[in-house]
Amino acid sequence: MGRFINFIDKFDSKNKRFESLGHCLSAMGIAVFIFITAMYCSAAIKQALVKDFWADEAFGLKCAVRSTSLEQLLILGAPGQASPAPLDYIFLKILDNVRISLHLEWVPYNVYYRLNSLFWTILAGVGVTSLYFCYFRSNIRNYFIFFLQIFFLAWALAYFYFRHDDLHFAIETRPYALWNSLWFSFMALFLFYREFNWLLLIISTALALTSSGSFFQLLVLALCSFAFQSYKTKEFLPAFKKTLLEFSFPLLISIYYSSKVGHWSYCFDGDSYHEYSKEFFGFWAHKCRVAIMAILGIVATCTYQKWQKCSVVFFTILLLYSLSPFCNYMILSKGMFFSSRQYLYYDLTFCILSLALALILPNYWERIKSHYKK
Repeated sequence: MGRFINFIDKFDSKNKRFESLGHCLSAMGIAVFIFITAMYCSAAIKQALVKDFWADEAFGLKCAVRSTSLEQLLILGAPGQASPAPLDYIFLKILDNVRISLHLEWVPYNVYYRLNSLFWTILAGVGVTSLYFCYFRSNIRNYFIFFLQIFFLAWALAYFYFRHDDLHFAIETRPYALWNSLWFSFMALFLFYREFNWLLLIISTALALTSSGSFFQLLVLALCSFAFQSYKTKEFLPAFKKTLLEFSFPLLISIYYSSKVGHWSYCFDGDSYHEYSKEFFGFWAHKCRVAIMAILGIVATCTYQKWQKCSVVFFTILLLYSLSPFCNYMILSKGMFFSSRQYLYYDLTFCILSLALALILPNYWERIKSHYKK
């Protein structure tokens, strides 16, 4: 082990012989990120070209986009939608107006109206990757560790883009892609900053405007953040005030649109309720690795005081997973059917864990090195 540590230690950033290696690794990282994004764009557009519109996609475009004004969308929510939160339909409305005003009818119909979902997915992936990469590049301690950070970052980006459900819903004119992209961005930035700022406020507000499901996400994150603050400071009231200040605005928006969720007729009797419940619990058991990854994230981030607040993200994931049976009950009680896309955020756990490992890796390396060099 000592020889291995000495070998890795040769790549210390203070060693001027390897300065050019840092530039090569940076160029390689940028090239890899561009390649992954380009491959994703190509795959998404190819699938969009051959994929016809679903009936509910066409209905949403006709009813929520073209037959409803911007004011109606904001006040009443998107009509005829399981989640009335209107932000995705507002973006589609802008896209529709651009198509008409610029005479873009030559762009294939089933590609053009899916550019909205594609754009937000790419923006989330590129934005998060760029932020992390710039931070890693400006804080290099060891070039070998920097290489591993690039690897974890590339893995997170590829998993976010190419995970089957993410790719599938990123080429549809439905809010799932925007919802997923905003939640990924919010969790990744919370992990990075660990303190609420204006950027997190904007993203959490957009999240509340995108999906009724964000109510559970924001509420659980607020509870975990409050629990962490009160535990660290031993002061209940200041922690409560801080959490209220950070989360009250997006939560109020989410509550407003959630109150406009209608009642559906997919789950209308005991038999259908039993059938959908059975499907959900089968899916929930299959996704138990989400809880395992969240626990690993908690253990990894609690080791260092600097990264302890990162554990809020993984406690949120774990609690969301634990509360999913209740979420499923609420969905079915509204007469809606069960679908795995209602829990699209499950698989983001792997991306978030990869980002966390990349963040804390230098500290773990220093600890291992100091332990074996005593």
